[in-house]
Amino acid sequence: MQRTPRSLKLPYQVLIVDDDAMLAHAYEKIIKQAGGKPISVGNDRDAKAVVIQERVDAVLLDVQRSVGDDMQLLEWMSNHVEADQALVVLSNHDDIKDITRAYQLGADRYVLKAWASPNDLIRVINEPLEHQIQQHNFWQTQN
Repeated sequence: MQRTPRSLKLPYQVLIVDDDAMLAHAYEKIIKQAGGKPISVGNDRDAKAVVIQERVDAVLLDVQRSVGDDMQLLEWMSNHVEADQALVVLSNHDDIKDITRAYQLGADRYVLKAWASPNDLIRVINEPLEHQIQQHNFWQTQN
């Protein structure tokens, strides 16, 4: 029996940056089943264009792509997305140096692809976005 991924809290628009078409399609399906709106691209140029032209709520960034400087794109993303947009790094590298560097460059979450279930994927999208909403609501009550 296949379990349906838990729902996204809102119909979030999620940018998927992965050059593996099969994985990108799987992520799209998971996000759609959870009520999200995925946009999938396979290279740096298209990812940057989407961030500039669209309002995405979250970015799932594969840092093991065969083209482009993966950490350079993460750094670019962290300088061009708003603080309330989640940056989630997807990788199969569990090297502490890579993980530390990703967080230093602005990642909200670092997810090992091999261990991420559909529910895990939805959770790591929801958590930073929910945190931003809670902070916004807190500051609204303080004014």
